[in-house]
Amino acid sequence: MNGVGLLYRQAYFTQQISNEGAQQSFYQNNKFSDMPLQKVVDKNNSQIVVKINIDSGIYARVWKAQVGRTELLLLDTDFEMNNNKNRAITQRLYVADRDMRLLQEIVIGIGGVKALREIGYRISKWHINEGHSALLNLERMIEKINQGYSFDEALNKIRSSTVFTTHTPVPAGNEIFPKESIWKFLGNYCKESGIDLLKIIELADVQGAENSSMFNMTAFALRTSGFSNGVSRLHMNVSKKMWKTIWPERDESDVPIYQVTNGVHADTWLSFNIKNLFDKYLGYGWREHLTNRDYWVQNIDKIPDEELWKIHIDLKKELITLIQENMIKRKIRNRGIETLEEDETAFLKKDVLFIGFARRFAAYKRAGLIFKDRDRLKKILTDTDKPVVIIFSGKAHPADEEGKELIRQIHNVSKEDGFKGRIIFVEDYNIGLARKIVSGVDVWLNNPVKPHEASGTSGMKAGINGVINFSILDGWWNEGYNGENGWAIEDNDKSDDSESLYKILEKEIIPNFYKRDEKNIPTDWIDIMKKSISTILPEFNSETMLVNYINKMYHMS
Repeated sequence: MNGVGLLYRQAYFTQQISNEGAQQSFYQNNKFSDMPLQKVVDKNNSQIVVKINIDSGIYARVWKAQVGRTELLLLDTDFEMNNNKNRAITQRLYVADRDMRLLQEIVIGIGGVKALREIGYRISKWHINEGHSALLNLERMIEKINQGYSFDEALNKIRSSTVFTTHTPVPAGNEIFPKESIWKFLGNYCKESGIDLLKIIELADVQGAENSSMFNMTAFALRTSGFSNGVSRLHMNVSKKMWKTIWPERDESDVPIYQVTNGVHADTWLSFNIKNLFDKYLGYGWREHLTNRDYWVQNIDKIPDEELWKIHIDLKKELITLIQENMIKRKIRNRGIETLEEDETAFLKKDVLFIGFARRFAAYKRAGLIFKDRDRLKKILTDTDKPVVIIFSGKAHPADEEGKELIRQIHNVSKEDGFKGRIIFVEDYNIGLARKIVSGVDVWLNNPVKPHEASGTSGMKAGINGVINFSILDGWWNEGYNGENGWAIEDNDKSDDSESLYKILEKEIIPNFYKRDEKNIPTDWIDIMKKSISTILPEFNSETMLVNYINKMYHMS
């Protein structure tokens, strides 16, 4: 298996939150020589460079990162063979300029195929993740036409060996480009390559759509791939409805979009402490049973409650230390003060209930839902005997003003009386911080607008560490929840979501967490932690996901 992506000079931004709660974005250049990368070289030991014949030519260097047994090829254009405009193609992950975005997708799609061919890989199956790399099917069709196949024959040939995964449950989330831009960048390329661009554009049409005059990358991927899937059962059904116009002759239930639910890489997201606990009580062979639910259900109780709780408290202490360091760093930068006030950290204690909400700050994820009834929330958080702390973290897309406003609002609430020290926003969410939060809080809160969460993965990462999910039944949790391994927020009517959220917190979560035995161990809570681990780990890890792709998609293509 090989992966293909872009190697960004600056990639994503570092987030800083100002004293007023404004998200500020800072970009730093990556030094490729300091990264775990190798140049991919030819027989003369020169780095391989592929050329895409657009305008004066776009040149992309090929790099390799070894990810386990998988080679990840990465393309970058930031070198002297390109003009300044083309050097900027791989500057940043997200760009506002639509022409630049299209050029990125040309490089990863067309350039990716050229790189694989230049290296000499023989590819039997092609897997497109989201529409961004869909133009790889254009390049493959050109190859077939140059071998003597007709347009329709070439299309059928590539379809038979292509899988496409859509990750987006709303039309606005799919990449679209003006057809004028497609002609601008691909007109001469297709003409010189002997393929009819008008027919290619027809493959990207969405009849009756609001943006039917645009080139829709997802529609193009669906029409040029033989097998397509959503990333959860619910998302599969949403996708069938959303893309039925591509198959007008079929009933919605017969639209050929299937389901492979996402999973997370267990060895990456399980905390070191939890893995050591598994080694101690389950033996080192537990990694060989990652896909075996019966194994986990039958063996999880071999771990003593006291041991699991001790490990969880240790992880919580690590999170507390990290949060305090983050707060001090921010305070020094914004106010020149090197110490924290007592009321800022008074409730950052191992015995206090921690609720985590950490993810991308997009409006549909509703980070602000829990603040709908501020007085009720304040009463919940400030209970003298059963205090609660809510820990937020996440970045808004640089162009998402609504997401940035949510961050500002939460920051401002965290400074108010009754919320100070109980509502905490941790800046600069990244993988390192995520690992600490998903293993160090007690409850993982997720309340998107249903069915806008295609899958979600943060709750999986939390659940496998014994952090209990508290979520709308959307995305993966619609499959993962069994009534005993967490809590489900009612979602029959959006206006009632917050009522369900508050009620479950007050009547179930908080009393359960603070109920202790004579050893001060929350045995009922630990029982749910164990059920979380034993049900979520085998069902929602990347090994299970890959087995499902092989059985449901790759073997069929």
